[in-house]
Amino acid sequence: MKRFAILIVLIMISSMALAACGGGSPTDAAKTAIEAMEKGDADKLNEVACEEGEADSGALEGVKIKFDDVKYEEKNKEDDSADVLVSGNMTMEVGEEEMSQDFSFTLKMGKKDGDWCVKTFEGF
Repeated sequence: MKRFAILIVLIMISSMALAACGGGSPTDAAKTAIEAMEKGDADKLNEVACEEGEADSGALEGVKIKFDDVKYEEKNKEDDSADVLVSGNMTMEVGEEEMSQDFSFTLKMGKKDGDWCVKTFEGF
């Protein structure tokens, strides 16, 4: 069940193209994306997409996600691209089952209309 729940999150992230813009830095945009995922806010993810996102709030129906001790590390920053390493602990509740797991992945950042946005993720 643990792998299934992790798969659900991966599908959710990829279906949203994990696209989030906002703030004045790549880290600000990464934080916006993580907060929107935790809230299940598909509208916010779509609103701030590098490309038109396809976030579907129904994809998370019955799934609760909580991120704890999240750390952000900006790397390879250039004028219009950067990487943000995001790590911490994720607790997911699917139905009656709850599981917790450490995570680490890299958000590939870009710019849209001058704002930082998340293009893709690597290495969940």
